[in-house]
Amino acid sequence: MRVFEFGDLIPDDVERVGSPDGDEYVRAENGAFKLVRDPAELPGYLRSNTGAVGPEPLRAAWFDFEFPLMEVAV
Repeated sequence: MRVFEFGDLIPDDVERVGSPDGDEYVRAENGAFKLVRDPAELPGYLRSNTGAVGPEPLRAAWFDFEFPLMEVAV
């Protein structure tokens, strides 16, 4: 299992990652990540580039407490 720190680029072949607090994120159809348990069924909103900040339409930055992210086998 691969581990990703702030500033890493999560490769396209990674479909799911987990954070230390137990949350899991899945890659959505738009290529970005979102919470697995998403009752609103939003499109992906977390960037594959974990260090990216600043404006990007419909994309959010990862929070410090979400690291390290660990790849989850699907």
